Amino acid sequence: MSVVGSVALVIVALGLAMTAWVQVRPLRRHRMLLDTLAILPEWRFYAQASLGTAEDFARDVHVLMRTRDAGDRVGGWTPVLWPPERRLTDAVWNARGRIDAMILSLAEDMAQQHRGAPGADVQQSIPYLVVLRRVMAEATPGPDVARQFAVAHAIGRGERRWSVEFVSAWHR
Repeated sequence: MSVVGSVALVIVALGLAMTAWVQVRPLRRHRMLLDTLAILPEWRFYAQASLGTAEDFARDVHVLMRTRDAGDRVGGWTPVLWPPERRLTDAVWNARGRIDAMILSLAEDMAQQHRGAPGADVQQSIPYLVVLRRVMAEATPGPDVARQFAVAHAIGRGERRWSVEFVSAWHR
């Protein structure tokens, strides 16, 4: 065996030994001291809590929209990006879901970064403009309708509670 082969074998064996060592439960709290770069995987084959007892485990992101007509009457919130019914073939390939998933991801990032009182710069950010473009593409009853969107979380399973994370300005 060559020197390079021996060195590679030692590195692989050392990596496997360290990975197995990380899995030992009593040593986990010392892991951060030894693995500051977080390159050793920590495998979890079982859930940490059951889905029934972990209320905040299920947290789905939704983009909602409402309209305001020329008479300043504000409509109710309606879903813009809502998971559609999936076909059987979507389990293998779902190209149309990729764009919506990207927009939802941008909306969630924007809501987390600009929670509370967003500054004026948020309306010039790429995530805001992408979500706004998607909202403006929705059909409306008339041309003089202003739109507003919100990013909300549906939290929990069964009876879900809603948390509105971000509300946009009105746009025409």
